Amino acid sequence: MISYRFTENELKYLCAVKHIKALCQHQFHNSPLDESSIKTTVKSLEGKSFIEVRDDKVIINKGISMLIDVLSSPRCLYIGDGERKFTAYIADNCSVLLINEKSSSVILLCPFPNENELEHWLRANGLFEWRIILSEG
Repeated sequence: MISYRFTENELKYLCAVKHIKALCQHQFHNSPLDESSIKTTVKSLEGKSFIEVRDDKVIINKGISMLIDVLSSPRCLYIGDGERKFTAYIADNCSVLLINEKSSSVILLCPFPNENELEHWLRANGLFEWRIILSEG
């Protein structure tokens, strides 16, 4: 399984750049990023080659951008609010899982080609319970 490692601030920043307000409160704090956090976050994302800043314009890596876009319009969400918190964004062409890494503040972003493979991975990793929230419109 491919996964990308992010801090909470990195995911908040990427979603803000793309004007996506889709991070679930059960998994993310509702605190905005301040100037100092933004500078640190931008440096971190640049170091991972996830973004590039040119003339004050933020250019997001195409693959990362595509995965972040899935967060904007899922047809449903799986909300896992147990010991290991997660949100699965289920879309028609791709599903994306955001899951808190064990014993760490790191959040893994894991793409799956479809809902069935995502569900299989969840069950294979001992995650059997989640709420399903259907998207409106």
